[in-house]
Amino acid sequence: MISESDPKNFFELSGYPHQDLFRGVEQVWEVFTRLEPYLRQLIASIPVDQRIKGEVRAGAKIYGDDVVIEEGALVESTAYIRGPVYIGKKTIIGPGAFLRGPVLTGAECIIGNSVEAKNTIMLNHSWVSHFNYIGDSVLGNNTSLGAGAHLANTKITGTSVRVAGCDTGLLRFGAVLGDGVKIGCSAVCSPGTILGKSCLVLPLTHVKAGIYARGEDKFSLKKIL
Repeated sequence: MISESDPKNFFELSGYPHQDLFRGVEQVWEVFTRLEPYLRQLIASIPVDQRIKGEVRAGAKIYGDDVVIEEGALVESTAYIRGPVYIGKKTIIGPGAFLRGPVLTGAECIIGNSVEAKNTIMLNHSWVSHFNYIGDSVLGNNTSLGAGAHLANTKITGTSVRVAGCDTGLLRFGAVLGDGVKIGCSAVCSPGTILGKSCLVLPLTHVKAGIYARGEDKFSLKKIL
């Protein structure tokens, strides 16, 4: 076990309505295999006629009855959602967004214009606003991705993703962004990138797999493992 990959090192979960998803998790990437069963159980507990409480504008496409849209949320025209998906309160799904479940958001998130998301967890106030890809990833509270930033989730070799020499056993594992992480425009995180709280990534940067903390300088990263 890599102690540095414990979820409590990355997220404040007390205000997150889905903190049970992380209960008992020792390596943060374990949540990826938990996400779909958790969502299916949660959505099944909600009556079908109570699942869409937010606004879905004309032209949006929602496939299946395994989609929950909480009060105050907005799904813009031309968005495409295929469950299981759970959209938290006051979250905005922008035009052209493509959500392939399982996807889970907290409150006041943004999955914006032409963003693609799959097998991803977003905590509260997490913003992915323009032309991004987020796959098999966890985005902490108050995180943001600049336009065109991507969280790559599959190695070009097709082999399982390793973090600090540890084989995660996952063929698809994007990134884990701790609370307050900000990633600049057109930056790319390789599969298996784990960024600690408040890390800042400059635009056009390539971050290799590993576990990082914020460096002494504002825009530097310190590789832990």
